This record gives sequence, structure tokens and C-alpha cells, in this order.
Amino acid sequence: MPILPCGAVQAPIQTPDEAAIKTVIESMTTLADRGEFRSLEQLFASQVLVDYSSLTGSAASVQRPLDLVSGWAALLPGFERTRHALSDLTVRVHGNDAEATATAVADHWIDDRHWQVCGRYDFALARDGRDWIITALRFVLCDEQGGRDTLEAAQAAARANPHPYLYQRQTA
Repeated sequence: MPILPCGAVQAPIQTPDEAAIKTVIESMTTLADRGEFRSLEQLFASQVLVDYSSLTGSAASVQRPLDLVSGWAALLPGFERTRHALSDLTVRVHGNDAEATATAVADHWIDDRHWQVCGRYDFALARDGRDWIITALRFVLCDEQGGRDTLEAAQAAARANPHPYLYQRQTA
């Protein structure tokens, strides 16, 4: 494999806190896509303000990480594949608090169907020792392609074959 020169590519300088926050946010989507729900839970504060109202029509609510992640675990494994991609991730740190925004494209596949939502995530985070945890997240829907019937199919598939995380959480 040839070694490619770095050329004039230069990444913007960021602080260690900005890097840590970006890692937490990027981990949220990666862990969800991989079905690593127990690890995903650890990224959130004990109470999280969650707002998917532009996507679901449901009001924002404060949730425990267990409840938030259990909801994802009851749906996402029903898809054959998901891919939640983030870009344009910006972070602003204010002492022990931070806010971040990212452009999001979420792809969901089941059978021969594909559903894609595009929008923006807004995050609030707080310092927790050396780490950062998510205290609030809001998704703002900008565009949607494909049918929401993929959700019903994924929910049925997930109910028929529940993710082990859901059993573990019931006995915890």
C-alpha cells in the first residue's frame, strides 16, 4: 500500500475538551448503529432532556439514560442496518458546560426499503470529572426520504427478536 503525502491538509486546532466532547457525540451514533446499548447509556447524565418533536410530533421530555437507550434498543435492531452520520460538528465550551451542533444524516434499511432523515442535532453537555456527558439532545428534522412504513416493519422485527440489552435491563 503506497504512503500518501499529507500535503497541505491542516486540521483546525481544538482544545482537549472540544476533542473529548466530539468523541462523546460521535460515539453516540456509532454505539447506536453497532447495538452497543450498555456503553451508549454511559454517555448520558442521570436525567437527559430529549427532543425529537420535529421527527415524532411528541413533546420533549426528561428521561433516564436507561429509558432513552431502551427505546432505541427496541427499534434500531429491527432494521437490517442503520447508519447515523454526523458532520460539521461544532463545540462551544463554557467552563463545566458545553453546547454542540452537528448535521446528521440517518439511514435505515429493512428488506428492500430505505428511510433517510436529515437534520441537525443540538446537544448540551456537562463536565463529569474528566469526562463529558450529554445532558440534552434535540433533533431538528430538515428532510426525509423514503417511507415511515420502515419504522413499523423494524418495530415488528425488533419485537419478534428483542435485543439482549432489553432482557439485561429488565433484570437489573
